[in-house]
Amino acid sequence: MWIKCLKLKNVRCFDMAEITFARGISLLVGPNNEGKSTVLLPLFSLQQGLREMSPQDVRSGATEAAAHIEFVNLEPRRFHSDCRQIWFEYRPNGPSFPLMGAESEGGPTKDVARLPHSEPDNFIYPFTSKRKVTQLAHDVHDPAVRLVSKDFSNLNAKIDNLCSGLDTPEYEFYVTACEDILGFKIATGATGSGKEAGYRINNRDIISLSAMGEGVMNILGLIVHLAVAQDNLFLIEEPENDLHPRALKKLLRLIAEKAGQNQFIITTHSHIVLRALGAVPGAKVFHVTGKPVDRIPTSTIVDVSESPDQLRIVLDELGYELQDFGLWDAWLILEESSAETIIKKYLIPWFVPSLRGRLRTYSARCRSEVKPKVTDFNKLFVFLHLQPIYKNRAWIVIDAGEEEEEVITNLKTMYAAGGWRPEQFLQFEKHDFEEYYPEEFETQRREALGMEAGREKMKKKTALLAEVEEWIAADVGRATAAFGTSAEEVIGILKVIEGDLDSVRASQQEGERT
Repeated sequence: MWIKCLKLKNVRCFDMAEITFARGISLLVGPNNEGKSTVLLPLFSLQQGLREMSPQDVRSGATEAAAHIEFVNLEPRRFHSDCRQIWFEYRPNGPSFPLMGAESEGGPTKDVARLPHSEPDNFIYPFTSKRKVTQLAHDVHDPAVRLVSKDFSNLNAKIDNLCSGLDTPEYEFYVTACEDILGFKIATGATGSGKEAGYRINNRDIISLSAMGEGVMNILGLIVHLAVAQDNLFLIEEPENDLHPRALKKLLRLIAEKAGQNQFIITTHSHIVLRALGAVPGAKVFHVTGKPVDRIPTSTIVDVSESPDQLRIVLDELGYELQDFGLWDAWLILEESSAETIIKKYLIPWFVPSLRGRLRTYSARCRSEVKPKVTDFNKLFVFLHLQPIYKNRAWIVIDAGEEEEEVITNLKTMYAAGGWRPEQFLQFEKHDFEEYYPEEFETQRREALGMEAGREKMKKKTALLAEVEEWIAADVGRATAAFGTSAEEVIGILKVIEGDLDSVRASQQEGERT
């Protein structure tokens, strides 16, 4: 059971919006107060004990509002056996908002009950921005264990229940996650009013969870639900809050691992979250932005998952520069955006999948920008050159040609004194990346490349790339085989990069053992 689509009409900052979520991970990225939480609001409203829509959520100036939620494989025990859609509606003369109803094969049904907030009948696990509590309850009886709360108030009961199930998969998951992320196991000890979670020093002494930092509570609050979740929806707001980057990355790996059995809809401002979860196969990234329309805040939401340029704009708007992209294992700087698209979306996953999430690609976007981009390349390499972790772990690869050869020669000379190898600065054997497309596109390629440089040529090349991607989608196996031949040189360069990075990793692991 998962949510496929959400349609909003006159809900807060959205006049009209439609979002088609991923089966696994969907990320909502954008500035504060632009509507990310509004997208989650009707989803929270599905379940008892969580936020609920109210008349105050009707858009300013509107008299009616609605939110429609479309499900896939909806479980009969949760709604109706043939139910496909849940809706919330508000009309000025109607009952209080939300009026919750359902659409099924038998027609609409009103006054549908909200989902229970008790395991195992709950659907949603919330991780809200207001999840902090000042005091944890010590009560560990069954209702406290089963309760799915909007905060961490019953975290002691959740931890005690997991620690009572020795040798269960849930317990193994919990202990492994604690030791990997925190470095120690959190268990429970008896108190006068129940039990309290913490790090046990000995049989008598325990450092209570409430005495630890808020980051520890954030980690455990998510782990206890990830351990037991199966076919659930996680609504997570800003998972990066109060977390050390290393702990955050490990927690994100758990989310990626659990995305095969659960759905995650996550709001974030963090490039770490965007990079780690946006790279998970099938994940979607939505850019939420807003501006006043007739002085009323109005937001839009756009799926930017398949556009490297739009993703770069998203990060720019969040205030991140190139230097803020985090610690990628390596960088590959290319001349054309078409090269980045084919390499990032297809050649790496097909032929060198170990580079996914390790190799950061960046393009100059078009050949005519090579000269002005030399300055950008230089600035970027100055940054990489000054970071020991990136020495000889960044590559510039541009097209064949005399002007391009001059660029490469200048860069080799500039960075040779710093110990950079000449092999980090390369040229393809062909002058245009389109020449690496399969032979099926020979006619279109000749037509595009035969045009004079300018806007029309760029439009032609963009259209050709779109045609190639449609051809790939129609038969991935055929496309993989064809690119294996036509782009053999490009794949060879990627495999050299893979080999270099694997050698570095092996050396690091050997050093850690000694």
